[in-house]
Amino acid sequence: MTQDAPAEKPVPNGGGIPPSGAGPAWKTIADTLLARIRSGELAEGDALPTVLDLAEAHGVNRHTVRRAFHHLQEQGFISVEQGRGSFVRQRPLLYRLGRRVSFSANLRGAGIAASNRLLLNARSISAQADVAAALKLPSGTSVWRFQTLSAADAKPVSFSIHHVSAARFAGLPEAIVRAGASITAMLKSYGIEDYERLSTRILARGAGKSEAARLDIAVGAPILVSISIDGLGDGTPLHLVESAFNPERIEFLLAREGF
Repeated sequence: MTQDAPAEKPVPNGGGIPPSGAGPAWKTIADTLLARIRSGELAEGDALPTVLDLAEAHGVNRHTVRRAFHHLQEQGFISVEQGRGSFVRQRPLLYRLGRRVSFSANLRGAGIAASNRLLLNARSISAQADVAAALKLPSGTSVWRFQTLSAADAKPVSFSIHHVSAARFAGLPEAIVRAGASITAMLKSYGIEDYERLSTRILARGAGKSEAARLDIAVGAPILVSISIDGLGDGTPLHLVESAFNPERIEFLLAREGF
């Protein structure tokens, strides 16, 4: 007389993982979780079933489940947060780069209304050689250096360091506060109604201590960095900005007008 096989233990939170079929068990787990993400059953920010729950449901060891999670993380579908669990990754903001670049406009284009840019500090300094060259000023010229933090849906997106000529933008700290830290509004307050992006360089590196603290990520975590110069239509530079972005929140799109 044969005994019935014990029933599979259900996975909490609606795991919905079927028994392993053809192929490696980790692939079955990964594919099924991915199907639930794509169908919307697991939405952005939702927690995935735990490693232990999935291991017990499948009758596999925890290493097999971790391999499935690692695969989904590599593909950009989930994030694994130590001590908290695994979550469906939020879709990155599509950030357009071109002759006209606006943080607020990019967020509006993505359907994100809750955004803000905060002025962290501002002070007058002597321009170092690289800053002076970018702004076509003599080395040692007085410039304003100010820092801003931009957020979307109450989560930090970018941390930026700006430089502009102190002579051309007298009283800048007050002006940037009145402008709500908007570069476009600040320039308009000085009579500059139109400007364009003259150049942008993009690079990847590890986050420094200050960048990590501002972006709420680990020191050394990968970040995207853009170094840009804004200026007049005749090529006169006005504004140098270096921005550090959390790559889990941003994807750059080079707009057609940027070619």
